[in-house]
Amino acid sequence: MLEPVKAVQARLDALLAEWPDHPLLTQLAGICARVLSLPLAAPLKQALTGVELLLARAQAGRPWGCWEPGGAQGLGGGGGGGGAAGGTLAWPMGAGAVGECL
Repeated sequence: MLEPVKAVQARLDALLAEWPDHPLLTQLAGICARVLSLPLAAPLKQALTGVELLLARAQAGRPWGCWEPGGAQGLGGGGGGGGAAGGTLAWPMGAGAVGECL
């Protein structure tokens, strides 16, 4: 679960270098930092809630079109829903899904 969040954080760091005062990018970077700072003994629910919040806030930027595959190249998530959004962040969490993945 850490690798997709680390990938999002690395991309956010690059974007924040270009737009240091962007409110959504700053907020997403803070969420990434909180998720990555969770201790290994933290409940899985706490980590998944953080990842879910990261996804929800990232998708809040969708009205701009910048997260869409056809949106701005510098801001998009790689196109096609790949990366973190296509994997862990968009992972459907059914009751039996957790047991299968462990």
